[in-house]
Amino acid sequence: MDCGSVLVKYILFLFNLLCGICGILLIIFGGMVLAHLGDVKACSMQIVMPVVALVLGICILILSFIGCCGAARASNGITLAYSLFLLALLIAQIVFVSMVWINQKMILEEFEEMFTEVFNNREKEPETLDYFQRAFKCCGNNGPYDYFKQSYRRSCCAENKLVNNECDIQYAYTTGCKQAFRRFWKSNIELIKFAGLGVAIVELVGVIFSCIMANNIRSGNRRKAGKPPKINIVMASH
Repeated sequence: MDCGSVLVKYILFLFNLLCGICGILLIIFGGMVLAHLGDVKACSMQIVMPVVALVLGICILILSFIGCCGAARASNGITLAYSLFLLALLIAQIVFVSMVWINQKMILEEFEEMFTEVFNNREKEPETLDYFQRAFKCCGNNGPYDYFKQSYRRSCCAENKLVNNECDIQYAYTTGCKQAFRRFWKSNIELIKFAGLGVAIVELVGVIFSCIMANNIRSGNRRKAGKPPKINIVMASH
């Protein structure tokens, strides 16, 4: 292989190594969140994020392994398969980010409906309500006064604000969970969009380099196949 091909090979190998590390981190994150939710009757929205993180992490890790094998063995077939799988993952991510961006209003409305149901069923499933109130630092559906003449749950206060291990109105979060999630969503939707597009651009670079690598390997194999065998002429000594 010439210098350019060797450079592409090592860039692709380094790219896949970094992607593999990101995949492992996603798997660890998803596993930790799922373990945290193990004793909680979680709603579908709570489960989606760690499951998506796990699936995405596994896919990235597998693709990184395939890419590293293709680069290390200089295999045209493996590298080409890797580029196709990476392109498919790239398209899936673009579709996912686009759907989230287009349907963000619907997602907000569905969350508000879901949390209203969670709050109304707080006597039967208090753990789910506590999870939301701790995660978003909120209290009640629309505010702490939704608990009208009822004692506040401990999750309505920060742990260092509990009085006699109970939450007092003067220390309770003043924001309702609907408003807290709406604020969280608006402050992070741009981050989600640009982070998704940024990852997509990085993956596009990976697709381009893997295609270049596969083409170089294929060209090298053709040159080797078409090269005439060496003929060693031995001069007889007199």
